[in-house]
Amino acid sequence: MKAGEIFVGGKWQATRSGETYQPINPANEEPIGVVGKGDEGDIDLAVTAARKAFDEGPWPKMSPHERGRIVWRLGDLIQQNLDEMARLESLCTGKTMFDSGKVEIPFAAEVFRYYAGWARPSCPGTSPSCSRPGRSLPRSPPATRW
Repeated sequence: MKAGEIFVGGKWQATRSGETYQPINPANEEPIGVVGKGDEGDIDLAVTAARKAFDEGPWPKMSPHERGRIVWRLGDLIQQNLDEMARLESLCTGKTMFDSGKVEIPFAAEVFRYYAGWARPSCPGTSPSCSRPGRSLPRSPPATRW
């Protein structure tokens, strides 16, 4: 990745306009780095790429169990990189390291794990059998470690 690029369609690339900007550290008002300044056209490209990946990529071919394992793994990766992510969160937002490292980032990991639980069928058989009309889902997913 080069400074000022954006990630679209599985690869880093310059914005259509080539414009960049420098986010400012709220603690000392110094630039943090250089990021791409995407515009409406970049958003359209990203949405089109995401739709194609969602419709034609490996995700729609996976079972709910496989999807849940991937989403759970995202929570694990956030937790494993907690210190670095907390520093970035504090740097970008001006939050204290306590807020970022003990509250915000661990909570983000738990959100991924929560939604991973929803990928599991909540009734016997396959997932489509759970979506029949009149079928209700539980209020909270099963607490399952993938």
